[in-house]
Amino acid sequence: MNIITSYKRIEYIDALRGFTMILVVLHHITQPSQTFINELFITFRMPLFFFVSGYIAYKATEKWDLRSVINKIIKKIKIQLIPTAFFGILFTYTVHNSNLVSWINDPYKFGYWFTLVLLELFIIYYVYNLIISRLNPKWGGVIFYAFTVPLCGINAIDNIHHYKIISVLCLAHLFMYLQFFALGTLVRRYQKVADKLLDNKYMILIIFLLFFIIYTIIRNSTPTTVITDKIIDLLNVGIRYLGLIIVFATFRKYQNTFSTATKMGNMLQYIGKHTLDIYLLHYFFIPDISPFRGFIFSGNNYVFELFFGIGFSLMVIAICLIISNIIKTSDLLAHYLFGTKIEKTEK
Repeated sequence: MNIITSYKRIEYIDALRGFTMILVVLHHITQPSQTFINELFITFRMPLFFFVSGYIAYKATEKWDLRSVINKIIKKIKIQLIPTAFFGILFTYTVHNSNLVSWINDPYKFGYWFTLVLLELFIIYYVYNLIISRLNPKWGGVIFYAFTVPLCGINAIDNIHHYKIISVLCLAHLFMYLQFFALGTLVRRYQKVADKLLDNKYMILIIFLLFFIIYTIIRNSTPTTVITDKIIDLLNVGIRYLGLIIVFATFRKYQNTFSTATKMGNMLQYIGKHTLDIYLLHYFFIPDISPFRGFIFSGNNYVFELFFGIGFSLMVIAICLIISNIIKTSDLLAHYLFGTKIEKTEK
């Protein structure tokens, strides 16, 4: 999210975050339409967001002790929990016409689940690093990722979603997306190995072929048995990895296109640096296109759908950025509602 840090920003990663944020807004505008374009983006949109969060979270020189971990957790709570609670509850009462209890119990928090789950992921990551720093294993990053992968299977346990704690803490999303956050930290940790794999033309070719083969199977499948359902679930997880890798590899390969030297790069990076602002505000400005939905997102013209969908998304994002900049004229509101660091002035 848009947190001021001391490390050097990676331009194509900021652009990648901006691109993903556009897809998030696009998805919320097009719901409940499930056209080819929407289904295609769904395969990698949220996994990519969590992957990038994990990629940024990893710091090779980070020191882990109890005091620093507590300070990090407190900082994350201020940056993510307070703004999410404020805007989530405000949205619940003003737009959703519901109440606080309903918001707390809703597994999606009426849309505001992402930052809560991201906060939980960071806490898990910090605590893990605190523990693992004492043991100092050679493959600490691999162990963390290996631990997270089986967690997605918890969602398949019968009656697991009947437990209120699952909904209150959005644990179904946590179990699903922790693996992608962990993958991001792993790729960043072993960047040279990842670069070597991504630079292999045969590797990318195989990933492309697998993606389209699996996507075709999923799109044309008709689940008839429990076994078939489980296989489709596994394929859905697999295609998330493949789609994520394809998009990440594309931005990495053409990073000059997404640099500040280009107009597109500038725009995507600006959006990418303000994802928290946009995420918190955009639900208030999603346009009601129900009278035109059947015409715009009919599934008959992909270019037409993409043109209007992206156009609507950019308009919503522009409104969010204008509103956030107005709010940020107050340093205190900027700090507590959007996690902006308050710069100390010299006397």
